[in-house]
Amino acid sequence: MGLAHYMLRQYEPAIATLGEAASRSPRHRSVRQWLAAAYAQVGELDHAREEAEAVMQIQPDYGINAVGKHFSPFKRPDEAEHLFDGLRRAGLPE
Repeated sequence: MGLAHYMLRQYEPAIATLGEAASRSPRHRSVRQWLAAAYAQVGELDHAREEAEAVMQIQPDYGINAVGKHFSPFKRPDEAEHLFDGLRRAGLPE
């Protein structure tokens, strides 16, 4: 649900859903990356950077380009860019 809310640009519900998921599974990298992106999209950059730091602790070699190359559930490039924009704003590396 958190991913769906994010893609619909419903960031507050995305944050609530993803935050709950992260509390249940704090080492789930994908949840933490989406949460970082959602926080970044609403301008909560301190929270976004905290989540980005958690992503990097879970996967030190994380990179946005690698995520896009190895996993992209998006049919349209603009949908992928929407996620990548949030990840960049959160401070995750290319």
